[in-house]
Amino acid sequence: MSLLGFILLLGCGSPARAAFEGICNLGEYDCGRKRSTRTASANPGSSSRISINPSAVPTEKGLGFELIGFKNSFDAGLVRGLGRVGAAISPSNNEDTFFGAPAYEHEADYLERKRDREKYRQQKITLATAVNLFEYKRSALRRVSLNLGVLGKYNQTTYATTPGAGLNGILGPFTFGYSVYRDETQLATSVADDGSLVRDKVQSIVENYSLGLYLNSLVLDYSALRLQNGAVDQVGLFTVSLLLQRWTLSFSERRETSRRPSFNFHFETLNAESTKLEHFYGAQFKVSGNFMVGVMYNYYLLRELSGSLTLMF
Repeated sequence: MSLLGFILLLGCGSPARAAFEGICNLGEYDCGRKRSTRTASANPGSSSRISINPSAVPTEKGLGFELIGFKNSFDAGLVRGLGRVGAAISPSNNEDTFFGAPAYEHEADYLERKRDREKYRQQKITLATAVNLFEYKRSALRRVSLNLGVLGKYNQTTYATTPGAGLNGILGPFTFGYSVYRDETQLATSVADDGSLVRDKVQSIVENYSLGLYLNSLVLDYSALRLQNGAVDQVGLFTVSLLLQRWTLSFSERRETSRRPSFNFHFETLNAESTKLEHFYGAQFKVSGNFMVGVMYNYYLLRELSGSLTLMF
């Protein structure tokens, strides 16, 4: 199931002051200039959340900008909420991040990238929109809400646009979500035995499920991704987030079962293991009502440190 429960490092500071601040509404937890709504996702980066489930696009009025930086490169996202409808655009990397789907690449390229501690660079732009279908709220724990979203992923390498849709909802202290989309990846060009160029493409169906529970300053979440393209690759995540005044502290465990080998960071070699276990740590600080900064460990699955910045207007 997808990621929900808490917005990790961007928690109360995600790009659009409302829907991206999922955890901030917990028990009417004040998250800036305005109390916000919850969405069914706990992904730390709102741009990557939208790339997985378009119903995570905020619908409340507001404008948000998000930036995640690592090694002089940045992933960005822009979101606009209009009331009951919202829209977003993101050229940000989502694949092979801690909360994203596994990336497909040649084994030699995968090994070299891991040794060089370089994040996976996709060539896709995600456009998404969402609409609030229903909302009833008497209090933070007596609330029912349902959002529907659609997306299109434009691949700048293959020039293909693939569709997707998703929904998420709130039932009192619980959140839930589901999405499905088509994806396409162009592998690096290789040379066949006869000297001809080979341009392999991988086409997948990606499903995402999520379920979360909000308990005052503590948020729990379980989510799962399934990638189908001949065989099935899966990612399961369990996440815990703690809200402490201006701080949001996050911990997550990722268990990936896939066909690709695992990378041994100590010996810098590939091992034939189908199950890979990784951990994520994040801390985010609210500098002001509309400005958030954060630091993450292992967001790009490189056991690296990266930073985040969120502005809300």
